[in-house]
Amino acid sequence: MLFSELKPGQVAEIKAINAGELHARRLYEMGFLPCTRISMEHVATMGSPVIAGIRGFSIILGKKDADSIEVEVISE
Repeated sequence: MLFSELKPGQVAEIKAINAGELHARRLYEMGFLPCTRISMEHVATMGSPVIAGIRGFSIILGKKDADSIEVEVISE
């Protein structure tokens, strides 16, 4: 499942970043690493941007970034 498919309030664990090397490195540097818990805090009306909760921070991601993060849902 992709991070962009989560509903607000859902918590998931990052399984992989499916992006090019530079794009993936940028996400890794922001803390989006495999086995890290991530939550969907808010989705804009048109689906972009989204607000991700990760490591105690709220990070705004565009649709392209959210689509490149593969997750497994932990809680609804």
